[in-house]
Amino acid sequence: MTAVTARKCFITCPANQYLFQEGQEVTGAYFIYKGEFKIVGTTTSGRQQIVRLATDGQILGHRGYGDNFYPIGAISLVTSQVCYLDNDLLYEIFMNNPIVTYQVMRFYADELRKSELRTKFFGQMNTSEKIMYALIYASETFGLSDDKFIRQPLSRLEYAEIAGTNAEQVSRTLSVLKKRGLIKLSGRRIGIPHLQKLKAELKNYHLL
Repeated sequence: MTAVTARKCFITCPANQYLFQEGQEVTGAYFIYKGEFKIVGTTTSGRQQIVRLATDGQILGHRGYGDNFYPIGAISLVTSQVCYLDNDLLYEIFMNNPIVTYQVMRFYADELRKSELRTKFFGQMNTSEKIMYALIYASETFGLSDDKFIRQPLSRLEYAEIAGTNAEQVSRTLSVLKKRGLIKLSGRRIGIPHLQKLKAELKNYHLL
């Protein structure tokens, strides 16, 4: 572990900046020490899509490990600190520390499971259900404050990029959900006073 400590590199990424970009050469992976990111990809039509949200303790850039170029990019939502390990150091860790290798394997498996379920059920959901999923996903990734607001505010466009729709549809759906008492709104902030009630709207999909 002394060798790892000597060779790892801490990086501060300002808010709203790329940590790495889609198509960039893969040189290693990043572990979030403190911060929040959205992982984005480009669709065949050229639109940006959020494929994952990430926060403290999670890995970034792992989808590019073993390949030449990153298939996705990572953008910071707040000023964040990450620990960078280059490919050679990652290889040494994986070969010499089975506990770390097992933990990373479990992370890969969990991410794959979530991705497969999302792909399976998104084809069956209507737009409003996809937006509700995006709200639940953001709340479970970033947590809720004491007053039940999602800790990291996302824009209407960012929710649209998770749900695969547009910002106008997100705004309309949020208005309906507010009238039903399932959410509360304060500017850009979105509150979920009764998370289980919102989850019940998607009970047939087993996504979360």
